[in-house]
Amino acid sequence: MSVFLFSFSCSSNNVSVEKNMRVEKINPVNAQIQENQVWVLQKIDGEDAKNVFDNLPTLSFDVLKKRVSGNSGCNRYSGSYLLDEENHLDISQVITTRMFCDNKNNESGFVTNLDQANLVKIENNTLTFLKDDDALLEFKLQ
Repeated sequence: MSVFLFSFSCSSNNVSVEKNMRVEKINPVNAQIQENQVWVLQKIDGEDAKNVFDNLPTLSFDVLKKRVSGNSGCNRYSGSYLLDEENHLDISQVITTRMFCDNKNNESGFVTNLDQANLVKIENNTLTFLKDDDALLEFKLQ
């Protein structure tokens, strides 16, 4: 099984990756993520998100403004992001609404994981936020 990490880049549609003495062409993340796409949380810290949330959190990217936003299970959130050529991710300045939520949800864990993620990968229409080698959040396209 091959795992590729991708990076956002506006300068190119293809990136060359050397692996086992061969060169493969892969699409960068920004070619796979488009405006108005909604990613729905599937796993948080390896656990099925349906066991943790009544309403599954969502994530959308504004590639031009370098912003993320969505629903964190009850409240809305938004923040800034940076992603470098080595797939290092930095989500910052996350703000949320503060509605009372009496349903089953781990909003604070979700927002904490957004803040702690430092790598990103996309594979088979699955977007994964990682902290080093540990998967924190796993999303699928809605």
